[in-house]
Amino acid sequence: YQSIVLGAFGSVRKTWVTFQNIAILLLIALALTPAFKMKFWNIGGEGQVLVGGLASVIVGLTVPLPAPWGWLLALLAGFAAGALWALLPTLFAGRNLTSLSVATIMMNSIAALLTEYIVKSYFQRPDASNTETVVVNEGSILPRIFPSTQFNYGILVALFCVVVVTWMLYKTPFGFSLRAMGSNPRAMQQAGLPIYGRTIAAMCISGGLFALGGSIQCLAVYKRFVMGFSPGYGWDGITVATLAMNSPVGVLLSAFLFGMLRSASI
Repeated sequence: YQSIVLGAFGSVRKTWVTFQNIAILLLIALALTPAFKMKFWNIGGEGQVLVGGLASVIVGLTVPLPAPWGWLLALLAGFAAGALWALLPTLFAGRNLTSLSVATIMMNSIAALLTEYIVKSYFQRPDASNTETVVVNEGSILPRIFPSTQFNYGILVALFCVVVVTWMLYKTPFGFSLRAMGSNPRAMQQAGLPIYGRTIAAMCISGGLFALGGSIQCLAVYKRFVMGFSPGYGWDGITVATLAMNSPVGVLLSAFLFGMLRSASI
């Protein structure tokens, strides 16, 4: 336990790296909350992270806007790309939602191959040995809170999303319908609730939040898209969300624990 604490908070640099890991895991785990509340498994998070990261970088490369509009637009583009990538398997599965888990996990490999193809064909950095793009425009770089560390505005984006998702799930009729369908979908169907429509909405929100995690990593840490930038965030999110019992507030504590473990293992 002493090694974990010292590995995560033993120096100023390690502390900010730990908080950066917490921010990403917080967003990734939060992304699973809307889907898990409905008792549906979105296992395509890894692919949604990659697609969101690439979409934000493409906007950052092609739309020269000053900050903060540049990185705000790039983050929105990443969210939209992740939502679309989560929508596709939901449409493929149709109303037979028992196959949704299989459909989402199959999209991970497609996302990895598609992003690699797009980068190599259109955005590959000259003379690079790895599959990566050039650095995005200055206005699209997500600022770091401390320039000498990786700790950036992504933590503020993550905390904002926690507030919004908590409000949506527990203070709106839409959120109540998601939780009710997870508890008793047959009763909600008999009550006339559009089960399939709510599923599409929840999956789009989930995919968009996954993609935000990838966008933050690309825009703040790497400032470009680098193939393999995700060490398995999509899979880690499942563990973090499950430990938090799919609670948006519980995700804060769970992400803190796993952020410590990831930093201490470096």
